[in-house]
Amino acid sequence: MKSIQILLAVVVVTCASGAIWSAYPGEAADHPSVTLYTPSLAGESFICTAVNASHETLDMVFTILNVNGVAVPDPGNPFSTPSLPPEAVGVPQAPISASPPVFAYCKVEVFGTENRNDVRVNLIANLTRTIPGTDIPVYVFRNAEGH
Repeated sequence: MKSIQILLAVVVVTCASGAIWSAYPGEAADHPSVTLYTPSLAGESFICTAVNASHETLDMVFTILNVNGVAVPDPGNPFSTPSLPPEAVGVPQAPISASPPVFAYCKVEVFGTENRNDVRVNLIANLTRTIPGTDIPVYVFRNAEGH
């Protein structure tokens, strides 16, 4: 009986001290609360956007990654949208370019919410091809929603 009381006291002291919650990654200021990903798309130009569907101001960091998980080399990659107000859209200044075309996906790290339903993520990929046997260019546009 004495050992049960000691065990109960240890559990109460641990919970009261906050030691359990301090290990939660969403509590640290430098860790994202939510991270969302899109499917990969082939392209030579990528735009990753996100809508703040919450009632709070959120910070977001956007990164376009190739299928090996490496950031696509571009001066605008990654980019951030600090203090994105509710119902606003986070959009880069310019598309992220890849030459030659690659398969890539968007990673959005969200700070300020623990609910992934507070953000809608989208990847737009553009690719220029030619019709076989001609010099006629075709502009291919693809869109993917992230979760």
